[in-house]
Amino acid sequence: MNERDSNGDWTRPPKAAKFLERHRNLPFSQEEAREWINDYWSHASEMIRRNELNPVTAPTFLKLHDSADIIFQQAHPGDKEALKVHQSHQALQKIVFLAGKNGADNSKLPLSPNKFFNATEARKSEFLGEFRKAKKGPKRQGSTRAASLLPDQIRTRPRKQRPRDVEPEL
Repeated sequence: MNERDSNGDWTRPPKAAKFLERHRNLPFSQEEAREWINDYWSHASEMIRRNELNPVTAPTFLKLHDSADIIFQQAHPGDKEALKVHQSHQALQKIVFLAGKNGADNSKLPLSPNKFFNATEARKSEFLGEFRKAKKGPKRQGSTRAASLLPDQIRTRPRKQRPRDVEPEL
């Protein structure tokens, strides 16, 4: 451990920056990656539940969304079925994050992709209405692949394809 002397100077050369840089680029273990993915879904749901997905916080979640695709490969290497589910969830989640970025009322957004996919047709219609409303919002900047999926390309997928550790049931 490095300590400061009586003059406030470090007693040894600092090494934390080198250590952090070296470890920042190490891939997660499979267990760490799965934990990260679970935390990603939990934190996203919690932000929506607390009505905190907004133009300020959504850009961070959009960056995490991109990271989730990379980390998912570490969490479930070679699992094609889990990847299909993840991609389906991610397509919807990007729409949710973009809706938050455009000022959507969080109480009208699904807390998780499962909340959307398992919703009644009437509830799905309400979610889609909020997505459309937010898509037209003043914060909209350009088009994205996810936004172009609205509304008729969001599909439900069979229950049997849901890996148990991809997303917590909320």
